[in-house]
Amino acid sequence: MRRLAAISRAFSPASPVQTRDLFAGRTRQIFRIDDVIAQAGQHAIIFGERGVGKTSLAKFGGQQATQTMQMWATCHSNDNFATIWDQMLLDVQLRYEVKAPGFTGDSRVEPMPVRQLMLLQNDENPSPSHVKRALRRLTASGGSVLVTIDEFDRVRDESTPLLMADLIKILADDQTPVTVVLVGVGRNVDDLMKGHASVVRSLVQIEMPRMAESELREIVERGMKKCAFTVDSRFVAAAAKLCMGLPNYAHLIAQAAARNAAEDLSDHIGLEQLQKALVRALDDFQQTVVEAYTRATASNRDTLYRPVLLACALARKDVLGRFTTSDVRSALDSIGVHKGISSFSKHLGDFSTPGGARGNVLTQLTDPGKWRKYRFMDPLMPPYILIQAYADGDIGLEELTAATS
Repeated sequence: MRRLAAISRAFSPASPVQTRDLFAGRTRQIFRIDDVIAQAGQHAIIFGERGVGKTSLAKFGGQQATQTMQMWATCHSNDNFATIWDQMLLDVQLRYEVKAPGFTGDSRVEPMPVRQLMLLQNDENPSPSHVKRALRRLTASGGSVLVTIDEFDRVRDESTPLLMADLIKILADDQTPVTVVLVGVGRNVDDLMKGHASVVRSLVQIEMPRMAESELREIVERGMKKCAFTVDSRFVAAAAKLCMGLPNYAHLIAQAAARNAAEDLSDHIGLEQLQKALVRALDDFQQTVVEAYTRATASNRDTLYRPVLLACALARKDVLGRFTTSDVRSALDSIGVHKGISSFSKHLGDFSTPGGARGNVLTQLTDPGKWRKYRFMDPLMPPYILIQAYADGDIGLEELTAATS
């Protein structure tokens, strides 16, 4: 039981890494976020695909700012500039002294309301200037503030990126001792800031690419050492390949293998335990991924939807994750399904139809004069498809690892 508890601390597929000794890789990004926090007037935006460890980096960077007041907000789709800052400042516990009436000299300490901190009237919404004044009051005694706004991409209100850009520009121009770090899913800064280029010069752009296999191996090895397991280097290498650069999958696979070994009262994890670990890991995949896969492939009869989606995951891809119908046909051949493009083009169309019965697991990219290209909407989907196919016996370990090379 103690070892199972240690495994839960060492591997966290569903939550950000919290401690330095378990934070693997990302050396360049760590140096950059530390540098931003240390320099007055600088702000940062951390962006990248879903599942690459953006929140872990933001939390890890915040841990290094030990002398700084830290504020954190996680955005939701119905948030806007006002609700983000209300959420942020509600957690700030400021108190002020109130003198008693008369000449007794007595006083009492009371909490300061958030709206008073921002100098707002009851019917006002906070503007960038209001927020700046509140942050200035928090730093009046000479301290500094680190503000992290996570999942910024989820905000649907169109005015929020503009207002946030204005706030960051004001803070940068005034050299206010406040660092704002925006975190969100996006291929570039424009995806998060909705094209407000004026703020880009005030933001240090920290892209979180997929992890290298060496970094993923480090995640597995550090965690296993923390739990007092020895582990076969071939298991570590295979697990790192299967993750396709996504650290949460490294945590998931390693955690499943470690739990299996603990329950078997074993101190060693070998390559032969990989299949059992992958089968167990399937039970802990994010439900949204499982539901999207089920919706895309479900059928009461024998159809091509399942092998075609598997072929999409197996297909050769370019550096942007794109593949063509010819790549899908080659992948189908590799699993023994010999079909022409006309036989499965409808299936690709169904997978890439927004709001369609098969869900929107692919996005279709038109490139005039060239082959039609596709890309998975969710980067967490391809590894799940491959691991599910391996568990079902549709592909072997050789095909599985070859597809992730």
